[in-house]
Amino acid sequence: MLGSRLRLVSLIQTQAVAECLNFGHAAKALRVSQSSVSARVKISMFYAEISNSNGCFSGSATITERRSTHR
Repeated sequence: MLGSRLRLVSLIQTQAVAECLNFGHAAKALRVSQSSVSARVKISMFYAEISNSNGCFSGSATITERRSTHR
């Protein structure tokens, strides 16, 4: 359970960085430290790399798809 919550928080923080295009602004919007956001984004990227290397669907693609459909 903790592992899935960690991944969800990581995805939320990664999406915030993608939307703000700045780690500091994303951290401020989420009311957390910039170092926390940086660490969580690294975790998200790690999971994305593992998923891609195993031929699995990566959650990072959904963020890109959402951003392109909302413009």
